[in-house]
Amino acid sequence: LTKKGSAGQALRILKGVTADAVPAAPLYQAFREMALWNYDATVRLLPKYILDNPASYQSLVARVNLASALVWLEIPDEAAPLLEQLIAEANKSGALRLKANALELRAQLHLQTSEYALCRADLHEARASLDSPTRDQLFVRKWQAVLSAREHGSLDPLHKFSDEAVHRQHWESV
Repeated sequence: LTKKGSAGQALRILKGVTADAVPAAPLYQAFREMALWNYDATVRLLPKYILDNPASYQSLVARVNLASALVWLEIPDEAAPLLEQLIAEANKSGALRLKANALELRAQLHLQTSEYALCRADLHEARASLDSPTRDQLFVRKWQAVLSAREHGSLDPLHKFSDEAVHRQHWESV
């Protein structure tokens, strides 16, 4: 339903499913909340799922999504240590896509505090971890454009990125 543009309907259905009946329910509820830009709800839903599933790959995915919500809500004191842990764990387990996601999120934290060199380094490492033109690589490019626009005081990098997003039909990035 979410892929068809009905995240709200999907969420209404999922809210009727308990974690006792379906342990992954809070994870999927959080994904739907994120699709609706409800990051406060995401931050409430994911910790229980993570506690109940500490060693699974899905828990790593849940923690990346939790970090994303914390970055979006500008809660760096919680996001930064979580991202450090995620980068180390993803690197150790060979989960390169999740490592790239965590690096991109940490780069956003650096951008929020105008630490441009650290932001650039994280984005460079994230891009190097992604070997094909995925949506994740597009997100890295987006933040590289934002960084470049800030550093140079020019909207040109954002216009150029917008053209790329149009070409790839990723309307949210446009």
